Amino acid sequence: MTETTDLHRVLIQTFLARRFIKEKTLVELYKRAIAAVREDDPRFKGPYALNAPGVAEMAMDLSDMLHVASMEIAQARDQRTGDTSYILRNIDATEVAKLATDLNQQEVDFYRKLVEAIMISYPANSLANGQARSLVKDLEGTTKPPQSWAAKLLESLVSRGWISRSKRGRYSLSMRAIVELETYLKSEFPDYVHSCLRCKRLVFEGVACSKEECSAHYHAYCYAALNAMPNPKCQHAPCSASFRQYPPKPIGEQGVSTMEDSFSGGVKKRKRGRQTQGDDEAEEGEDEAEAESEEEEDSQTQDRKPGRDYVPGTQYEDDTQPSSSRRR
Repeated sequence: MTETTDLHRVLIQTFLARRFIKEKTLVELYKRAIAAVREDDPRFKGPYALNAPGVAEMAMDLSDMLHVASMEIAQARDQRTGDTSYILRNIDATEVAKLATDLNQQEVDFYRKLVEAIMISYPANSLANGQARSLVKDLEGTTKPPQSWAAKLLESLVSRGWISRSKRGRYSLSMRAIVELETYLKSEFPDYVHSCLRCKRLVFEGVACSKEECSAHYHAYCYAALNAMPNPKCQHAPCSASFRQYPPKPIGEQGVSTMEDSFSGGVKKRKRGRQTQGDDEAEEGEDEAEAESEEEEDSQTQDRKPGRDYVPGTQYEDDTQPSSSRRR
């Protein structure tokens, strides 16, 4: 095991403060850490190269040092762009509640409902804004928090990196959530978790092979690499279907129509197998009816001021307050 130096201590403190660091940023922070150590030891030389492979090696050594505290630094790639980042995660946590320790119990319950709804929304792997806010109705207790409470909590979860919000306004699991909740997701949602056949990492945004009986999934950037080959085909040996003959189907928010972005009803488990046209039409009719019902209920509660019949466990500070005073 690598001997722990002042450089490693500085870098560990950096990860504890940030938890999530992009690769390019980490290279720059590594340079600054070396400069800080040289203030006490002018002859100090950094043991790692000042590039991507160097910080990858550094992350492995830091992980070895952090294992005693049941933590590690994991490498992750953005689901859409493939950009690399490093995330400090708790390797003992198996529940959302243990990971989201900065949330109170009701907020944790909402986040758990949110994660479940996102997972069972496959192939969308995301929720419309209205669908996410409506999850307050699934919380336990006779008095439900208003959707304005959910809206503020969703904003807070986005700012703290627990979920992502796209330009379409849909919520999905963030890179941090995918890395930190990997064990939990595989345990609780085995039928909805897929690994990219090319890079073996979890995939929530990309494509899936469209040939019947094939379960192969690929990140968008992994599919792009395969598609650049002379004869692009599915890498699943029993399948090997040509991507030109069987164009892959999108997963993630690209897998659902923009019309669904305005849905405010509950989330139903989507059938994993192929559906007939009749099944699709029946489900669409049910979704429309449920959406109309939700809109009627929302209109009845819009004028209700939050706090009259419900007091949230956590009071969020106004956005005009200095960022240093906000809860992180």
